[in-house]
Amino acid sequence: MSSLRVGETTKRIAWVDILRFLGMSLIYWGHLGVSNNIVLYIFSHHVPLFFFISGFFATLLPKEGSFLSFLWKKVRGIIFPYIFFTLLFYVMQLITRQLSFSKLPSALLISAVGIRNKVPGPLWFFTCLFIVVIAFELIKRIVSVIFGSSKATKIISFILAAALFIVGICFLGHEPAQDPKWFWNVDSAFVYIFYYALGAFFFPVISKWRYRERKLFGKVFFFIFFILAFAFALFTCLKGADFTAQVEGFFVTLFKEQVSADILFEVYALLSACIMIFFEICISRFLALIPAISRFLAYVGKDSLYHCGNELIVKYFGGLLISYLGLNAFMNNDWFLLLYSIICMTVLTFTLNLLERLCLGRLFGNGRISFHK
Repeated sequence: MSSLRVGETTKRIAWVDILRFLGMSLIYWGHLGVSNNIVLYIFSHHVPLFFFISGFFATLLPKEGSFLSFLWKKVRGIIFPYIFFTLLFYVMQLITRQLSFSKLPSALLISAVGIRNKVPGPLWFFTCLFIVVIAFELIKRIVSVIFGSSKATKIISFILAAALFIVGICFLGHEPAQDPKWFWNVDSAFVYIFYYALGAFFFPVISKWRYRERKLFGKVFFFIFFILAFAFALFTCLKGADFTAQVEGFFVTLFKEQVSADILFEVYALLSACIMIFFEICISRFLALIPAISRFLAYVGKDSLYHCGNELIVKYFGGLLISYLGLNAFMNNDWFLLLYSIICMTVLTFTLNLLERLCLGRLFGNGRISFHK
């Protein structure tokens, strides 16, 4: 397993940070108004990907220590950053006169409720992640008390996460992942907790897996599956919007009722997201083998929390710079937007992100804060 030492005491896993880099690049890219097929590729899995990554270090067993100490750690590591980035965004809006002081109280109230599509940009992820992390830890602790066995705890915790996913897509009466309605996106957490559990379940397998150590059959099987995943990702980027509409229409025709069609389409969306995640894990593992590239990508990728929190700010000032340089025409080009997204992330890493990590690391509960620890 390729590792990268960052700082004095924190040993990081290069391919995981590279995977974060890929995920954040997709998020920045998708929020810039790229073409329909690329948007579909990105939005089909970019949020599941980050819940999946967040689950990597969760494990399927309860954490050591009391639940209250665990809760406080997550408040410092997730809710404090949410408050900070929300206030920072509103300060920027007040300074640039995008928000008036008279409207600030209502904006703060909306952010306190924390519902997706109402709070600024991607900041809803913080509250939803907090609910997912706390809920999954509670599940593990309750199951552990009842059943005792570590093996039973792992299996039953995973099954309960899957059950919550089924409840989320079948019984809430609305689409919780894309259009949540509950405080702090608790309804979205019903869906995303399954991806979090998947990350916890598969990380030990993924981290130990080595292509060179596989027998011939294993290598051939992996290669075939990778090619199929690559083909599916490429097809989605090229024809995904039309194909997805056809799949959804097929389910409606097959079942003659919207509810059953929607449920089956959610299962299709789950499988699609898993294929995309597998493909990007493969890419990140490959890039981790190239030292000159991996060090840069991993260094930028490790700041996923700060990239998420500062996205709207850097895009605002980046947009002003693009206009000043007369490059607005290029903003209609998908690949220029991808390059622009990577540049924004790189600039943030060595400026605002760095400053915030140095000043706020202890406040957030860690000298080098991360979503995933």
